[in-house]
Amino acid sequence: MIRNVKYILAFGFVLGLIACETKLEIEMPEPEPKLVMNSLFTPFVPPYPKSINVQLWGNAPILDTTVYDQIKDAEILWFENGIFIDTLKYEDKSKSYASPILIFAEVGKEYSVVVSKEGYPPISASCIVPQKVNIDSLSIIALAGIDDENSAYSSVTLIFHDPKNEENYYDIILSDPGKPYQLWTSEQIITQEAYYPSDLALEQEKPKRLLFNDSTFDGEEKTIVFYYEPPQQEDYNVRWISTHIVYIELRSVTKDYYTYFTSVIQNQNSRKGDLFYGLGEPVNACTNVENGYGIFSGYHVDGQSINIDSVIF
Repeated sequence: MIRNVKYILAFGFVLGLIACETKLEIEMPEPEPKLVMNSLFTPFVPPYPKSINVQLWGNAPILDTTVYDQIKDAEILWFENGIFIDTLKYEDKSKSYASPILIFAEVGKEYSVVVSKEGYPPISASCIVPQKVNIDSLSIIALAGIDDENSAYSSVTLIFHDPKNEENYYDIILSDPGKPYQLWTSEQIITQEAYYPSDLALEQEKPKRLLFNDSTFDGEEKTIVFYYEPPQQEDYNVRWISTHIVYIELRSVTKDYYTYFTSVIQNQNSRKGDLFYGLGEPVNACTNVENGYGIFSGYHVDGQSINIDSVIF
């Protein structure tokens, strides 16, 4: 009897595998048309000052990976402290909506937009630019180590002082310049964030920004050590780190900025899945755009450019 039960279970298991191979066609409902906005702005900060701008798309089905062109004929009204400032126009050069006159955000002022486009419900959003947090000290070790694949990596040590009795959010970005590097760290305030990939998630890429908050170090001096893989070359069995320039940003960001980008990274990681654990649970990207999707947020930045000399290893 036990032997027969084993055969029945084995047969059922085989049928289960066959059933798993069956392709099911599921019709996904078309999403309600909504606008997707991207607008990040900051006060005038050299060497790469950015005036206010807005990018705009239509939404797409959740499984659609098509890259769509921007919407170029919407009406975008820009307000400062509730007062109308200008109607933004699309510019092919910047690939965004902007004002003919350069407008730079200011700390403490509230900025808002109202966007209208035929075929979509109107959207709106508002935010305030946070105070700047300065970098107190910044240093780089060009050759900090060599990984298992014989690639060199560099370390960056960044020190800053967190404002006291405030809820602060931060974003660290390292670029060359304009092209962000993938970053990693062992700092628990970052690795314990839900968006930061686990060491076991082999298929997930390292993030291109390190987001965190001051819930565990309010008002204190904070040191963050993180790493990146610099450009490197090999010739005649000699390997070296190439001479390059990096631009390191410490951004003081809004809570909306923080929740949006942490949720976006989580969403991207869950869609890529993992070699051992498969696809993760879908994560909805947070938004502060009313009646639409995306992000509208100011931030303040302290940044430094550093020249890195060539190093043989």
